[in-house]
Amino acid sequence: MAMSCGEKADEYMPSFRIEENVLIGTEEEEEETHPVCANVGELVLNRLSSKPDFVGQIDASTGQECTYAEMRERSVKCALWLRKHGIRKGDNIGILTDNHLNTCVPIFASLYIGGVICPWDHVVPKLSARYFLSLMTPKLVFVNEESVKNLVAAAKEENIQVKVVVISSLPGFVSLADILEEQVSRAEIDGFRCAKIDNPQDLAMICCSSGSTGMPKGTELSYASLYHCITPVEEIHTKNEICVWVPTIRWHYGLTLCIEIILSNAKWISFSDDNINEVTLCKIIEKYEATWLGTDPSFPKIYVKMNIFQEHLLPSLRKMVVSGASFTKELHETVAKILPHAQILQCYGLTDAGGLCASQAKNSKPGSCGFVSKGTRIKIADEKTGVTLGPNMRGEICIKSKFMMNGYYKNPEQTKEAFDSDGWMHTKDIGYYDENGEIFYVNRISDIINYKSINLSPAEIEGVLELHPSVLKAVVVPVPHETDEEHPLAFVQKVPGKEVTKEELHDLVDENLPWYCHLQAGIHFVDDFPRVSTGKVDKKKLKLLAKSYVN
Repeated sequence: MAMSCGEKADEYMPSFRIEENVLIGTEEEEEETHPVCANVGELVLNRLSSKPDFVGQIDASTGQECTYAEMRERSVKCALWLRKHGIRKGDNIGILTDNHLNTCVPIFASLYIGGVICPWDHVVPKLSARYFLSLMTPKLVFVNEESVKNLVAAAKEENIQVKVVVISSLPGFVSLADILEEQVSRAEIDGFRCAKIDNPQDLAMICCSSGSTGMPKGTELSYASLYHCITPVEEIHTKNEICVWVPTIRWHYGLTLCIEIILSNAKWISFSDDNINEVTLCKIIEKYEATWLGTDPSFPKIYVKMNIFQEHLLPSLRKMVVSGASFTKELHETVAKILPHAQILQCYGLTDAGGLCASQAKNSKPGSCGFVSKGTRIKIADEKTGVTLGPNMRGEICIKSKFMMNGYYKNPEQTKEAFDSDGWMHTKDIGYYDENGEIFYVNRISDIINYKSINLSPAEIEGVLELHPSVLKAVVVPVPHETDEEHPLAFVQKVPGKEVTKEELHDLVDENLPWYCHLQAGIHFVDDFPRVSTGKVDKKKLKLLAKSYVN
C-alpha cells in the first residue's frame, strides 16, 4: 500500500455515491485551466516564475534556503544542458538521489524537456544497479557519488552505454554543480520553452514497486496521470503548509510531492534519510515549525512506543498524513489523543493506480482510509468468483481512475494480469467498505495465511501484538503445515530497554482474537528485521527463516 500526492484537503468533504456496490468519487463539471496533455513541467515553471522571492526549500542540516527564482534558474540550466547533450522528449532519465536542495532540479528539468523520469534508490548495490539499468535502459543517470562505482560497473557488465552525472562531485565525472555553474545568458534562460506533450498518455515517469515480495516492477505513469495526481491545487493537503516528509523520490509519493509543493505554495524542509531517526525528525519539525508531516505508520508507532511525545509534543504540527502500511484504529486513536492540535489523516493509494485512491476527511473513523477520491471508482470483489461485494464484506480492492498506470514497463504479461476484461485494476489488497462508504485496508493477498481453509490477516494479529507496550514491531508470516495448510508465526522486536515474555504475548493474542488466529507456530524475538533496499521488511526472507525454525 502506498500513497502519493494530490490528497484531498481535510476542509473538502468527500463527494461520492454508491451504485451497484461500486464507490464512485464524483467530479463536478468544470473547465480545466490546462488540458490534461499539458506538460506538467510548464505548470511548475510558470509557478516558479510567478513568485521569484518565495523561499520554497530549506535544508534542515545547514539551514540554507532556496527561492523559486533559484529553483527556476537551476532547473532551466539543467534542461538546457540535457538538450545540448542530446537528451530528448521520450528519453529515459535515471535519478538516483536522496532529499536535498537540488533534488528537484533534474526532476523539473526532465519534465520541461518531456523526458521520462526513472527514480531508483540513491544507495545502490551493483546487483540492484544491473537490474535498474537493464530494465530502464536510461540515456542518462543523475546519481549520488557513493553509488557511481557500482553503477558504472553494472553498466559495463550489462553492456549499456549511459551518461553519468554526479549530484555533488567526483573526479572524472560531470557533476550537477558543473552544469549549474556553466555560463548561460539571461536571455536564454528567460526564453526557455518546455516541450509540447501532444499525447496525454505519453510517459512522464516509470516508478517501481517496493519489491518486498519479488523484483520491483516498473509502473508506467503518463503525463495525464501526473496531471490528475497534482491538480486541482485547492484540494491538496499541502497547500500553504510548511512540509516535512521522509520518503525519497525512489517512491512515487516522494517524487510527486516534490512537484505538488510548488503548485500548492508550500515550503519543503528537506533532509537526507540516511541518518534520520524519530527524535531527529521531531527536532526538525520543532525547529522549523513544520505544519505538515507525511509519513508511514512507523513514525507514529515509535513516537508512541518510545515515549518520544513526552519531550516533543510538536505544537506547530497541523496535519499528519499516514500511508504506506496498515495504520490501526488503536494507534490512530492514541496519536490523536497525544496530538489533539493536529489532524491525523490516513490515506490509501498505489503507485500502480497513479496516486491517491481514498483519503480521510474530518471525523473519519480511526483506522479507515477514508472515502473514495474524485475521479476514482472502487469496488470490492470476491477473490475467487469476481462477484462485486456489498458493505462490510471482505474481498479484493479493485480500482478504476483517470490516473491509473498505462501498464508495467516491458512486462505485457503482468500488465494483462493486473486488469480484468472490464478495465478494473486488481490491487491484490484485501479490504472492505462500511455502510457509510468508508474504506478499510486489511492486508495484501500474498500475506494472507490459510489455516484450515480460513483466511487469516497477519495485520490483525500484528496489531494485537503491538498493543503491548514492550512490542515495537511485529511481523506475522505463514509456515506450512501437513494437515492444516499453514500456521501463523510471529517475529517480534521489543522496545529497547523493555521486556516481555512469549507467554504474555500468546495470552494477549488468545484473549483478543478468535481461536484460529492463535500463534500455533510460535513467537520468535528479533533485534531487527531483514529489509529490501527500499527499507520495507523482506517477507520472503522471514518466511524462509520461519520455515527453518519449524523444521
